Amino acid sequence: MSPVDPAAYYTAARELAAASLDMETALRTLDQKLLVARSAGSFAPGGAKWAEGFDQAAVDIFEVGSTSAMAARDLAVQIHTAGLNHAAAENESHSGAPSQPTPPAPQGTGLDINLHPSQRAACSESTTKENV
Repeated sequence: MSPVDPAAYYTAARELAAASLDMETALRTLDQKLLVARSAGSFAPGGAKWAEGFDQAAVDIFEVGSTSAMAARDLAVQIHTAGLNHAAAENESHSGAPSQPTPPAPQGTGLDINLHPSQRAACSESTTKENV
C-alpha cells in the first residue's frame, strides 16, 4: 500500500470546491440566458401544456444542479477535514516541528438553498421568481 499524503486530500477538496462554484456560475448564467417570453407557451392550443412541461424540466435542472453544487462543497469540506486529521496524526506522531501543512478549507458555493429559474414559460413574460 502506498502512503497517503495529506496534500492529496487538500487537492481533491480544492477541486470539488471549485467544481461547486463552477456549477453555481453555470446555473446563474443559464438563468440569465433563458428567454421564455416568446416561447411556444404563448401559442394555442398546445402551448400551455408545453410550457408546463418546460417549466417543470427547468426547475428540475436547477434543483439537480444546485443540490449537486452544495453536495460537492460539503464533500470538499469533509475531504479537507480528513486531510487535516491525517496531518495532525502525522504531526503528533513524532517530536519536533510539525512537518505536515494544515491549510484552511477551500471555499465552495455559497448556496444554502436550490436556485430556480427566474422566468416561467407558462406565465406572462413579466413573471419572475419574486412574484410567482
